[in-house]
Amino acid sequence: MQKSARKPSLRRLPAILRIAFLAAPLPAAGYLVLTVLGGAVPTALAWSTKGLLDKIARGAGSDGIVRQAFLLALLGVASALAPRLARHCQAMTQRATRLWMRDRLFRALNEVRDISWFEDPVSMDRVQLALNASTTAPEVLLAGCLSALQGALIAVGLLGSLWVISPVVFLLLTVAALPVLAGQLLLSREQTRLEEDTVQASRREVFYRMLITGLDAVKEVRIFGLGDFFRERMNRETRSIHLAQQRVDTRQLLRQAVLAVLSAVVVGGCVVWSAAEAADGRLGIGDLSVFIAAAAGVQGAVLQTATGIGDGYKSLLAFESYRAVTGVRAAGAAKATGPVGEPVRLDGDIEVRDLWFRYSDEGDWVLRGVDLTIPAGRSLALVGVNGAGKSTLVKLLCGLYEPTRGSISVGGRDIRTVPAGDHQLGVGAIFQDYMSYDLSAAENIGLGDLGRLEDRAAIRAAAGRAGADGFLESLPDGYDTLLSRIFFAGDAAGGRSRGTHLSGGQWQRLAVARGLMKRRSHLVILDEPSSGLDAEAEAALHEALLDDAAGTTRLLISHRLGAVKAADAIAVLEQGRIGALGDHRALMAAGGTYHRLFTVQAAGYADAAV
Repeated sequence: MQKSARKPSLRRLPAILRIAFLAAPLPAAGYLVLTVLGGAVPTALAWSTKGLLDKIARGAGSDGIVRQAFLLALLGVASALAPRLARHCQAMTQRATRLWMRDRLFRALNEVRDISWFEDPVSMDRVQLALNASTTAPEVLLAGCLSALQGALIAVGLLGSLWVISPVVFLLLTVAALPVLAGQLLLSREQTRLEEDTVQASRREVFYRMLITGLDAVKEVRIFGLGDFFRERMNRETRSIHLAQQRVDTRQLLRQAVLAVLSAVVVGGCVVWSAAEAADGRLGIGDLSVFIAAAAGVQGAVLQTATGIGDGYKSLLAFESYRAVTGVRAAGAAKATGPVGEPVRLDGDIEVRDLWFRYSDEGDWVLRGVDLTIPAGRSLALVGVNGAGKSTLVKLLCGLYEPTRGSISVGGRDIRTVPAGDHQLGVGAIFQDYMSYDLSAAENIGLGDLGRLEDRAAIRAAAGRAGADGFLESLPDGYDTLLSRIFFAGDAAGGRSRGTHLSGGQWQRLAVARGLMKRRSHLVILDEPSSGLDAEAEAALHEALLDDAAGTTRLLISHRLGAVKAADAIAVLEQGRIGALGDHRALMAAGGTYHRLFTVQAAGYADAAV
């Protein structure tokens, strides 16, 4: 995959941090203030302890000692409360920021016009990395930056204390801290590269897991005995990820061990020196306490700073994938000329001109110069053998793919110059590969027109036209019955009931009803809408659908040619081109592919009737 995620720009740091303050302004501000307070407290504690010990050593009065002890106690309370309050503000900020980023990520994904983007492995890897980033990057970046800030404040305060006591020790500890910082940055880069290198394996691991646990594959997994096969495939991907992680962990362990020994030697030497100075009377007891606290605390503060910087750097790297995905715009959007905020109403003949399409630059041509006109308000059937390109042409008419060459226009306007939503919301489609949503029966239908999702009368009317009203009424809760096998009906702990499952034909009628909910369509596509029904039910449904869409431009696709012979015109798609065009009578008289296919099917029905 592309390596852009390995080149983060520090210029984006303020913009990313601003996300947290946009998503949760008060908690983020509280988090910042408490972090700064937490960074100042350790140095104040060290000097307050020095003051108390010096007063005791000098034999100061009890009032002065009590006041100093009281100040030390207050600092102790602040030291105890600040981290806990900061964690609370951090958690609030994290939740709000995560929601903010995920919302914008999925909003950007919903705006992608060309669905071929979702068929690109590189894009899907980026999406996975962006999902990971939206879950952790902003909060880790904010936490990392504030942790680094706090660590830096502690380190500066304690190192400043050491400078007052011994400039030589100050320089030694400062130099010893630099390798720790460099090692943490290197770890962050390695971890980000690891995530990039294993994202394919992670996606495959999830794929195999879903095959084992999901309902879609459960029948074939059991019938063909595929469970252990997919389990081993899943484990193989998991082991490859673990092996890559182990290599990074081993390198980091060796690096940290060397740095830890170096730091311990430096700090230990400084403590021994300070103890010797105190024994010779060159350091007071208060100075010794500050020195020991600072020498020990600096290492922890430097490690905290290095870890925070490393986490922030890693988040910047991860954020590049998030930025790349959220920066995606609908293909062809730059060419859209419709007024912003005003939907473009399309109407008129649909014209396909010299349309060429293939799924990749290396792939074969699926469509090879298709020329076709669908007159406004008329019906056209599209027929052809499997692989002729019918489904691809339908997706192009829906604006789901961009033509490789050629154009599709409605009323003389190229659909690429129209915002994707304006064209696609004007297309009513009933597909053979319909969705079955784990929602209520009413919602499964109402999704066809979200504006009427609560309009029960419209939902019932659509169900009636699709022949679904009868069996829906007989469900346990009627139209409110949950159609699911993976969720309970209701969230309460008690009284939960399992959802109801429909047959394939019943689900198909619900899909048809969903398609019938859509109003004001300039094109209605019926792509094998009755493939799961018997011939008699299919004929009745086709007749109802044609009547329902009367006056609307209609495109019909069916392998059962008897269901489309009443169309105003029939186009025969052969090897990516329109091989013949005419009504049923004309095509039968001309011979050719349509005559052959229709005759074969008619003969099959005749044989079955004997």
